[in-house]
Amino acid sequence: MRGENTTIGASDRAFISRKKPDWERLEALLRKVQTSGVRRLQEDEALEVARLYRKATSDLAQAQTYVRDAEVLQYLNGLVGRSHGIVYRTPSFSFRGIVDFFLWEYPARVRRHKAQALWAAAILFGTMGFGFLLVAFDFEARDYLLPDGFRTIEKELVSQERWAEQMTAEIAPMSSAFIMANNIRVTFLAFATGVFLGLGTFLVLAFNGLQLGAIMGVVHHYGRLGILMAFVASHGVIELACICIGGGAGFVLASGMVSPGDLSVKDALIERGRESGLLVLGTVPLLVLAGTIEGFVSPLPIPGWTKGVFAIFPAMFLVWYLLHGRSRGRAAAER
Repeated sequence: MRGENTTIGASDRAFISRKKPDWERLEALLRKVQTSGVRRLQEDEALEVARLYRKATSDLAQAQTYVRDAEVLQYLNGLVGRSHGIVYRTPSFSFRGIVDFFLWEYPARVRRHKAQALWAAAILFGTMGFGFLLVAFDFEARDYLLPDGFRTIEKELVSQERWAEQMTAEIAPMSSAFIMANNIRVTFLAFATGVFLGLGTFLVLAFNGLQLGAIMGVVHHYGRLGILMAFVASHGVIELACICIGGGAGFVLASGMVSPGDLSVKDALIERGRESGLLVLGTVPLLVLAGTIEGFVSPLPIPGWTKGVFAIFPAMFLVWYLLHGRSRGRAAAER
């Protein structure tokens, strides 16, 4: 605000002094946009504009009820109006925008929410280890952890010298499509169930982790764990990473209800729902890549050590993709 009316009441003055730093910060960011354009905003500044806009909207609603000073109301109306034009402007749709999202914005989103993804990984791999140990020390525990249908194919699977060697060139495309759909389903389920205060995400991750660990325990019992690991090495890193990102997205969504911060629960759900939705959407190309490798490369009748060497390349690609471009925040800022 340019100045304060010295005749306003004490309650109005207290309201202004409490809210003024956020208003001034929002004004400074709007001036930067008006001077240099949205592209000049850093990624954290773009997110800050959205956050301060929602706070200013809430402040305006309070002021219309409790503040009697017309100048304050006029100022807030103008601030909210200018911010709205920036936050909710219609984005231009272009092929370049899609490329920028997957190439620059998406890895930045994953890094920004790495804590939630790491929590998801801890749940998934923790329960996987627990399921493996249960079956390794008590083989009959598989009856409680795995569906009845698994028993009918158990010995057939562990008797193979090479995992999935029966997958022919004709079967591979259909198997690949099925694998992709299943992995996408689990990843999106881990995200969507976050709406149940994060408990659904926890259960999805824990259930899948227990089952994966139990299957590993069964295969280990028959002395075929090495064959299984050779089969999953080339695609498993990407698949499991995507499931962890999906689980992290579920926890981001849950945070809108559990810890909305300065926002109302409704506004926090809208903001974090969009953020988590984009976070899980970006896993789709990675899951397609993993499914393609699993359908066409993993079943090849080649030595296990060869598959282990090949697995280094998808793992290196995933690390590079998620960590690259730390200085590129403009595409995300513009969006």
